[in-house]
Amino acid sequence: MRSLTKATFSLYIFPIFDWIFLMKRASRLSALAVIASLTFSGLTAPNAFAASNSPADPAPANNAQNAQAAPANDELKDAKQAATEAADAVLASVKELTNLAKTKEQTAEVKDAVGKIEPIRSAVEQLKGQIEAKTEVAGVTEIKTQIETKKTELTQLKTVIEKAANKPAEDLTEAKKAANKTADEAISLATEAVAAAAKKDEAAAKDHVEKANAAKKAAEEAKPKIEAAKTAEDVKAQQKVVEQAKADAQSAKDEIAKLADKKADTGKDIAEAKKAATAIADEAIKVADEAVAAAAKKDAAAAKEHVEKANAAKKAAQDTKSKIEAANTAEGVKTQQTAAEKAKADAQAAKEAIAKLADKKADTEKDIAAAKDAANKAVDEAIKAADEALATAKKKEQTDSLKVAVKELETLKTNLGALKKEISDAKTVAALNAQKEKAEKAKATVAEHKKAIDKVADKKGSSNISSENKNVRTALAVVLGVLGVGAIVAAIFQFAGPALKNLGIQLPKF
Repeated sequence: MRSLTKATFSLYIFPIFDWIFLMKRASRLSALAVIASLTFSGLTAPNAFAASNSPADPAPANNAQNAQAAPANDELKDAKQAATEAADAVLASVKELTNLAKTKEQTAEVKDAVGKIEPIRSAVEQLKGQIEAKTEVAGVTEIKTQIETKKTELTQLKTVIEKAANKPAEDLTEAKKAANKTADEAISLATEAVAAAAKKDEAAAKDHVEKANAAKKAAEEAKPKIEAAKTAEDVKAQQKVVEQAKADAQSAKDEIAKLADKKADTGKDIAEAKKAATAIADEAIKVADEAVAAAAKKDAAAAKEHVEKANAAKKAAQDTKSKIEAANTAEGVKTQQTAAEKAKADAQAAKEAIAKLADKKADTEKDIAAAKDAANKAVDEAIKAADEALATAKKKEQTDSLKVAVKELETLKTNLGALKKEISDAKTVAALNAQKEKAEKAKATVAEHKKAIDKVADKKGSSNISSENKNVRTALAVVLGVLGVGAIVAAIFQFAGPALKNLGIQLPKF
């Protein structure tokens, strides 16, 4: 850079001041702007002296008194904060406006507006990055002004986008349909992969099975999110999830298919598996029986839930035993063994819970006597109800269903008689309560049979004939008594016989 000498300064700068003097009507600000804009060899006029290296040049003027005082740190800090907040607000609006545009019809106006959003965002990001480096409030203020300008531009774009029509609902519906289809395909592939793994070595297929199950879970979890989505963009996000799940499920299926089939089970393998599984089932039954036996010494109410659990475990173990015998593969036996193991665990848990209960108090003679009375009363009520039902049954048409009901009622009466003997021999309140419960169940059964019997039609000629038929019979009897049998008997037999038969009156045969 060339320096300015006194001669050049006189040649170029002093005439400028003369020109300024002549421009009295021009504003001071305009004049200073002209001065500031004039350069020579890349140097501004006010810096000409400073650029000169000539010893003959006058010393630089001391402008310390005229220099603008540096802004206070707080003022500069506040200016930077305000500018940064303005930038952040614009960037947030950019994001909101971008998302809004995705919900609109992609017209030329919307596309043009969207195309202008990114340059605004980029410009604001750059301006924001320049804030911290500024050392003067004026510089920060200038950046803030530029940011505000970008905000205005963004507001204009927002107006255009807001006025655009929303995307039709069909777009969202179709997007959901497509995403759900992909999810279903992922689930199907995962299920097929797991099924195929059953024919392969379990250890070799383990990792692939886990991958398939994870893919299935991801697809299943995505489906409700797809339905809940409010925008096509949200659906698109879930579409990516289910596509990945589908890819993982397909990969697992392909890898499983490459594995060698597991060796066929020998008869010996199956026999040994059945033996082991049956042993576990027997243990479960045994533990359940022990739990129920222990409960007999505990408070019945406190032990009830645990007894029910033990009995359920016993039944489950008994069911597995028959399934174990029917199994044709070691895998099938293993499945039942797993069920037997669970039954055993449940029975053991019930047994341990019962063991923690306090022993019940010994029954007093008074308690036993009261329990016997209650049990006997329940039995007597059941027997009475059975007798009433049987009496009603005798007056009904003897249909097949009625005969079955009668037979069951008679059997029930016999059982109730035996139950009375058990009640008499019982020594504990618990046993008597159990017998009472049996009697109450028997009574309920009788009531069901009674309902069925009542629906059967009455016998013809029974004591249950209608009052109308009874009146007819009475009238006929009076007529016969007044007129005499000899005068009208022949007519009755010839003409009234069939009609009387329909009314339930059977004429004698001669």
